[in-house]
Amino acid sequence: MKKVSMLMCAFMVTSALSVPVWAAETTPSASPAVTSGANSSNTTATPKVTVKALKEKFADLIGELKQLKTDNDAVIAKNKAANDEIKSKWGTIKESLKDKTKAEKKAYLANLKTQVEPDRAAIKSLNSDITALRDQRKAQVANLKDAYKAKDETKISAALNSIIDFQKQIIAKHNLIVDNKNKILELLK
Repeated sequence: MKKVSMLMCAFMVTSALSVPVWAAETTPSASPAVTSGANSSNTTATPKVTVKALKEKFADLIGELKQLKTDNDAVIAKNKAANDEIKSKWGTIKESLKDKTKAEKKAYLANLKTQVEPDRAAIKSLNSDITALRDQRKAQVANLKDAYKAKDETKISAALNSIIDFQKQIIAKHNLIVDNKNKILELLK
């Protein structure tokens, strides 16, 4: 009985190991077989497009997008520098008002805040516009990823162009924010 069970076990192991190999050998290969005669026109092979090839094809748009991202980073750095300068100006203004009476401080700061308020409101509006544009750009990035997976060149081109357009709009809004912050700095002098 032991010998029979051992033989059955050995048979099961060898057949289990050989079936995947047999299946792999019988699956049709990726390249079509070339036949002679009337059926040879049906065997034209479609070229396989890779994501790398698609990225090389759209290298100019991708390069433009990378340049826009570096431009955006530069504008954001200007924005941060303007923020720091505004904070330091407010600090020096408050320090200069220490020798004034409480009523004089309050009147001066209230006057200054009313002068600055339109620019601050414009900055808040621009920031909300930038948030909306970023959300739209994220949706286009998702579309771009789907287009790369589908290897659809028209969708890739459309998505890249719309992402570039959104990035240009974002940079323009950031430049307007920097301009408004420079106006605030002029008022604080």
